Amino acid sequence: MRILFIGLSKSKIYESKNTIKELKKRGHRVNFVLWRELVFSFSKKKGVTIRRKRGKDLKYYDFVICRSPMPPTIKKGHFVKTLAMSRFYRHFYLVIDYMNFYKKHVLNEKVIKKLPYYDKLFQYYQLAKAKLPVVPSLLYTGKKIPSSVYEKFPYPYIAKCIQGSKGRDVYKIYHKEKIRKLIEKYGWGRVMIQKYLPTKEDYRIIVIGKKVIGGMKRVAPKGKFKTNFSLGGYVEKIKVSKDFRNLALKAAKALDAEFAGVDIIKYKNKLYILEVNLFPGFQGFEQATKISVPRKLISYIEKKYLWSLEEIKTKKDKLNLLNELYQIEKESFIAPFSKKNFKKELINKKLITVKKEGKVIAYLTYKIEKRKAYISKIAVKEKYRRQKIASRLIKSLIKLLKEKRVKSVYVHIRESNIPSEKLFKKLKFKIKKIKKKYYRKRKENAIFMKLNL
Repeated sequence: MRILFIGLSKSKIYESKNTIKELKKRGHRVNFVLWRELVFSFSKKKGVTIRRKRGKDLKYYDFVICRSPMPPTIKKGHFVKTLAMSRFYRHFYLVIDYMNFYKKHVLNEKVIKKLPYYDKLFQYYQLAKAKLPVVPSLLYTGKKIPSSVYEKFPYPYIAKCIQGSKGRDVYKIYHKEKIRKLIEKYGWGRVMIQKYLPTKEDYRIIVIGKKVIGGMKRVAPKGKFKTNFSLGGYVEKIKVSKDFRNLALKAAKALDAEFAGVDIIKYKNKLYILEVNLFPGFQGFEQATKISVPRKLISYIEKKYLWSLEEIKTKKDKLNLLNELYQIEKESFIAPFSKKNFKKELINKKLITVKKEGKVIAYLTYKIEKRKAYISKIAVKEKYRRQKIASRLIKSLIKLLKEKRVKSVYVHIRESNIPSEKLFKKLKFKIKKIKKKYYRKRKENAIFMKLNL
């Protein structure tokens, strides 16, 4: 299938590099584009288009996988330049809406309804709203430092910029004057404080779909309080207990996340959610658990979102699909066959189907006589017709026929069926003749088209 991967770096980021490698290994056609290379166009004539800077419109792809739209903290001399995550997260929102309009999908697309802005403030709001055990936290939107707010927690406590990631922009606070400096640095309403739970370890549980695929323990380096693998934390595999599993699944569900890294801390025999990462890093996780996250993730995506072509060869298999196929027949044609005649069609012709989540969404029937092939029917479920499935069905048939050394392919369509005529012309079929009143019941002419292989 055609998959677009959107990220910040193709070669330098472990997660991007390994996911793309696995996608290609499984036979998918993958293109990579940087977040900063998307082109959004708006006009009265074309409406909205989103495309790659030097490439296709996004609607060309079957599926989009996005890595974090959050640019990293970049150090330049004595200055630190932080690019706000919300800047690209808005683009993530529009990519999802655009692909959904064309009946296509984006990984973690439902999250956007819960988190219109992706930061710790919105996340903690949703997790606490779901009454899940988060680390006690608060955020004050003002600039001054009133004791009635910041003395809620005893010193030391943790302060975080709500848009930080990978352990960046996290501080242990011993005096409220430090809070003043952080507010000056990050801005009003952007500094969250949390109760300090003195433990040197936490746990990363990865959820894909509605399943936990594994977990690891992260231990902070000596003299540090941050456990992140990217900051030198030690990692080791754990057996995920029922309590950890249930909490991780509830946290992912609270944000409608289908792929997430849930960070959990255990303190005095109680579990607390630290964070839910919707674009989780997994280099340390793979090192500790020996579980291939890309392999598990792509298997999930293939099963839920992507469709597959399949040639159905036996009579038994055709009859098992009879009811599904006939439903598409009735939905697709003004004058569908009776079920009895449709059954004969299936048995006497060759059949190619397109399946998604184990269900047929399109089919093509044809026959071969003396090295000539005749396409009988092409039908696609209405909700999938914007995905150019008919075009790819015909292309797959042409490839198959070439392997069988068939010399030519014929098809006939109603003269009034302009979209089908355009489709076959685009695939280089040429009109051979027009037969009058071929569709007698409707008194329509038939166009006979041919492609030499």
